[in-house]
Amino acid sequence: MAEQFLHLYIRRNKKRKPKRIIPDLDGTDDPTYGNQQLTFFHGCYDQYMYHPLVIYDADTGEMMCLSR
Repeated sequence: MAEQFLHLYIRRNKKRKPKRIIPDLDGTDDPTYGNQQLTFFHGCYDQYMYHPLVIYDADTGEMMCLSR
């Protein structure tokens, strides 16, 4: 899925041909409840959660990639 987001970003920006690309990395919290897979306790937030890393283009705000 992460690769698909990246390929989509590249396809959308082929014609625009940006002179620079500044990736903006943003970790976001997604609280979980119950016994869900791949959820871990985060001491700073004091909760069980997913903590995906989202990468945006700083100039346009478009999402470039999403990781788990």
